[in-house]
Amino acid sequence: MPSNPQMSSSVEVVLQEDTLTMHGSADQSVGCALRGAVLVNLIKDTKVKFISLRLKGKLKLKMTSDMPRKEQILIDETWPILELSHQLYTLPKGQHQYDFEYPLSGKLPESVKVSHGKIIYKLYAVLEKPGFHRTLKASCPLTIHRVPLPSTSDIADSPNIMISGTWASRMYYEAAIPANTFAPGEIFPVTFHFYITDPLLEVDRIHSSMREYTIYRSASFVRPSVQSKKLANLVQDYSRPPNVNDWEATINVQVPDFVKSDCGPDYIEVCHKLEVKFCISQGGLILDTVIHRFPIVVQSLEYNEVTLSPPAYRAIDSTCELPPVYEVR
Repeated sequence: MPSNPQMSSSVEVVLQEDTLTMHGSADQSVGCALRGAVLVNLIKDTKVKFISLRLKGKLKLKMTSDMPRKEQILIDETWPILELSHQLYTLPKGQHQYDFEYPLSGKLPESVKVSHGKIIYKLYAVLEKPGFHRTLKASCPLTIHRVPLPSTSDIADSPNIMISGTWASRMYYEAAIPANTFAPGEIFPVTFHFYITDPLLEVDRIHSSMREYTIYRSASFVRPSVQSKKLANLVQDYSRPPNVNDWEATINVQVPDFVKSDCGPDYIEVCHKLEVKFCISQGGLILDTVIHRFPIVVQSLEYNEVTLSPPAYRAIDSTCELPPVYEVR
C-alpha cells in the first residue's frame, strides 16, 4: 500500500501492465516493453542524488532427492530515472511522476511457481538523498507470461488430436479430441470409434485421466528432474450396443480449475497429458487394456485471446520534466 504523502515522503512503482506477454518461443520472440511510472511523493522540498529503477529476476530451486538446491540470477538491470551527477537535484514538495519504457529480451523465462521451485521478477525503485538522510525505496512484482505465435499454435493443433490402432487384428479403434489447447475448468469431449471383426469382443470400461508434469532443468544437473501428479480421473462403465460391430462412444472430460498453465521449457517446464484407455474383454474376462496419451496445452482464456490477436505497440509520453539542479558549494 503506498504511503500517505501527508504523513511521510515516499516512492512508488506503478506498472502499465502487471503481466507482460512474450509472443513465441525464446528463439522467436522479439521481446516486449516494460512501461510504467515512478511516483515520488514529497512532504517538503528535497535534495536528491539520483533516482533509479532496477529489475531483478531469479530462479530458485529447492533441494529434493534427485535435485540440488539452486539459485540463479536471470536478469539484474538498473536504469537511471534521475542520473547521478556532480550536482544534486532539488525536487519541490508534492507529487512527481517519471514515466519509463524499457525493452526486455524475448529470451527471459516466464514466471512460474511450483512445488520445488519458482521464477520470479521484481522491480525496485530507489531515491537516494545526500548525507545521512533516509533513502526512499519501493518494490513491485512483475509477471512474465509466454504464448505461442498464432502460426505455430495452429500447426501444433492438428497432429495430436487423433490416435488410431488395431488390436490383435480383431478390433480397430480411434480416439479423438477437438483441439489440444484448453482452459482451466473447460469441458471437452473425447470421441471413440470402435470396429470389431470378432463379435465376442466387448469394450467394458473407458477411462480418462489428466496428468501434470513438472520438469526442472539446469546446466549443472546430470539429467532433468521430472515430477508428475494425477489431476483428474474419470471411469465410465460401458457396453457395446447390441447387434452392432461398428459404433461410437463419447465421454466428457473437465480440466480442473486448479490446474497450472503450461510454461517452459527453460529451467522449469509445466506440461500436461490426457491419458485415455479402454478395457477389451471376452466372456467377462479382461484380455487387455489399451492406453494412449494426448499431449495437451493448458492456457487461460485471456492468453488464448492474446495468442490470436497480439496487441499493437504503443508508445508513451513522459509527463514529467527534469527538476532543477542544486549547485553544491
